[in-house]
Amino acid sequence: MNKKPPKVLKGFVVVLDKDMQEDDAESIRKAISMLKGVLNVKNLEVKPDDHVIRQRVQHEYWKRIQEVFWPPPTPLPTKTRKK
Repeated sequence: MNKKPPKVLKGFVVVLDKDMQEDDAESIRKAISMLKGVLNVKNLEVKPDDHVIRQRVQHEYWKRIQEVFWPPPTPLPTKTRKK
């Protein structure tokens, strides 16, 4: 049995569940930086593109939900006349 060697990691990306003010998130940043093996923790600022991307994703999910609960009506079958 050939076992694959374990993958080597160089880091993690941590995503907050909501946007926060920098001073509110400082305690979280400090706590992460105190973990064993953590060399650096950088803040990522919210940019205007982030809002656009969120809105597009939200719209796409809403479209999918609508398709499930309110599918478009299916056309009625047409009768074919025999000649």
